[in-house]
Amino acid sequence: MSGFILCQVKRANQPFFLKNIQVNIFSIEELCYFLYHNLSLADESVFNEELCFWISNELGLVGLGQRLRILLGRSASLEDLVYPIFKEVGYLTYDELKSIRTRLNIMNRESLLEREKHKGDAFVINGMYAKAIALYHQVLEDPALHAEPTLRADILHNLGCAYSYMFQMEKAAQCFREALDLTGSEEDTITYLLACSSIMSAEEYDRHLLELGVSLDVSFLAAQERRRVESMPAPDAGSADSDHMLAELMAQYHKCTAE
Repeated sequence: MSGFILCQVKRANQPFFLKNIQVNIFSIEELCYFLYHNLSLADESVFNEELCFWISNELGLVGLGQRLRILLGRSASLEDLVYPIFKEVGYLTYDELKSIRTRLNIMNRESLLEREKHKGDAFVINGMYAKAIALYHQVLEDPALHAEPTLRADILHNLGCAYSYMFQMEKAAQCFREALDLTGSEEDTITYLLACSSIMSAEEYDRHLLELGVSLDVSFLAAQERRRVESMPAPDAGSADSDHMLAELMAQYHKCTAE
């Protein structure tokens, strides 16, 4: 939640607390911004009686608060809940409205496991790494996920990303390896090798390349990527080389689905 937001409706004296990302909001525009960028997190922690009360009493939008209260009583869909909020202040452009409709249609076709994965992705995007890790592990424990190896690999990859953002590189490398075992893809190989190079000595890394049977082409690409990262300026003087590489690695290979 950053940047300049032009408010057409009065700001609240008391904020509404978005529990999922632990942020206070003070206006209907900020609520629209959150919903547009975080549809996966628009659950019962957002749409509840407390929100209806806040909209009616703090923002003075009594009609909107009443409409949402009625919709919640009918167990309305997410689409039915978000549209009145966007329309209240004409927050969306025509193209943005089309984008929201497309994303909602996709969400409606997704399985529960896919929705939970995207919720974890949203936590990562918002810097809630511990919450993302807990949610990813919960999804990975679901027996139904074994029937979806591609989804399982993506979750393992993003779990590795979350661990790496917390500088737990051994756990990150383990997740990347499990994802690689499922996909065998060049991208996952390079991601895993970059993670390994941050926790292994040069000798250990070379032996591991032989053990994995990595082709010369992929080995070269991994080495090239590592050199590129190492040639970039460190984010601050106190950053370790592995931390610097890690940040760039995740920026390049993060598979979180942008909403």
